[in-house]
Amino acid sequence: MDKFTYNLDSPRWDMRSNHINRHSHNFYEIDGVNPNNEELQSYFNFLSNLSGKLINNIRENIKTNYGLEKYEASVIDSNFNSTNSEYQIILKDYFKKMVKNSKYNDSTIFLLDFTDLSNFLLQSVVENNLSDLKEKASLSDIWYNQPFKFTVLRQQMKILMNVMETEICNNLSICIGNTLYSEFIVECLRNLLDTKENNLKSFFLAVSDILYEHMHTIKGNEVFRKKMEILAQLDSIYQRDAVDFMDEILTGQDTDIFQTQFIDLVQALRALIKFIDENYDLNYENVDKLDDLSKSFYDTKIYSNSDIKTSLEELVNNMEVNVKIWPLQVQSKLDYLWTQVTQIAARI
Repeated sequence: MDKFTYNLDSPRWDMRSNHINRHSHNFYEIDGVNPNNEELQSYFNFLSNLSGKLINNIRENIKTNYGLEKYEASVIDSNFNSTNSEYQIILKDYFKKMVKNSKYNDSTIFLLDFTDLSNFLLQSVVENNLSDLKEKASLSDIWYNQPFKFTVLRQQMKILMNVMETEICNNLSICIGNTLYSEFIVECLRNLLDTKENNLKSFFLAVSDILYEHMHTIKGNEVFRKKMEILAQLDSIYQRDAVDFMDEILTGQDTDIFQTQFIDLVQALRALIKFIDENYDLNYENVDKLDDLSKSFYDTKIYSNSDIKTSLEELVNNMEVNVKIWPLQVQSKLDYLWTQVTQIAARI
């Protein structure tokens, strides 16, 4: 137990933001009646079991997805051996403190706060277990201004957050709805981070095929199609970094993480995505379509090439249908922003 120390003012994952944020966890009091103790205990048991599965998933992901030597995988195994039991003890201790010292008149607020705390503890545990991980060559060295171990930590926490939110929504009906088009895309990308290497290859091949088939409607996509073809032939560690790179473009708040030569591209892509978010109508029909797409990526852990391609085709077709009904000046601005992206990408 001595090897883990937790500071609740440290940067931590907040379920309501999807990013690492710094915010202190103040257990506030609310006038009212405490939620039913049986309800809270049931939630604790659910979260405890789910977290145990996620710890094991992260352990296997680190051992198999990052090109570790056999002795390095053994070190990771050793570091994770007592992680789950120690985490469960710490989580239970904090649970008792929260129930004893805090008053909530809304069980959902309690559950979100407790999940937030649990995610922070999981991040601390995983980060500690990566302390012996040596540097490795990956796209991280090309794209990011961060050491390899922080890339591993970031990717695994994205997977954890995605699974945690989905399972809590599916099982407890506590759901955090997406308010932007890009948030649905992020969900799909984070599912790809958690899939097997043959599925990653299928994804990049499917993207390349679709760009070829839509060459007349998605103008100037030859640059990206060729890059997708190249990525499909690389090792999965590079493919995961490429997916993570896309995720960072969609979710990042600044450009400090990126190498200098990619900043113009990142800014151009963010301008494009921001414009789409501002104009894409999240009406019932579109949300239903995007929800189905996200679920297909989440539920199908073993994809076939046709499964991925079908989902991506539906995504492209949905966007084309929506763009056709946008005002002409909006369509013109979209074309301009996309042209800016392709021109910058061609120079890299």
